[in-house]
Amino acid sequence: MGVTVDVYTWPEIVVAPGVEVTLLHWVVDGNGHSLIEPDHWYWMSAVPEYTDVRPDRPVPAATIEIVAQRPVRERRMSPGPANTNWLATWRNPGRDSATFRPRMIAAPAR
Repeated sequence: MGVTVDVYTWPEIVVAPGVEVTLLHWVVDGNGHSLIEPDHWYWMSAVPEYTDVRPDRPVPAATIEIVAQRPVRERRMSPGPANTNWLATWRNPGRDSATFRPRMIAAPAR
């Protein structure tokens, strides 16, 4: 049995060696309403960015870890459209800067 998923990609991020950074990621529709809903399963990953690497050469090692990730929702006084975002803490335990693109999988697809 298969499930169709959506994959969201953010612009590349560079994290210096030994640095930990927490970022708020969001996915919204044309009206600014969050597409992160409680009826779906979400998970983020970091995919190294190899833009300057020749396809016939080995790629350089990149290390990035997700320390924590979870949905967060801003409190509002009145009900309204979904405003859930995704909080992720990224850490680079390596000795070189790590360049990567955060990606989120949402299942099942919308």
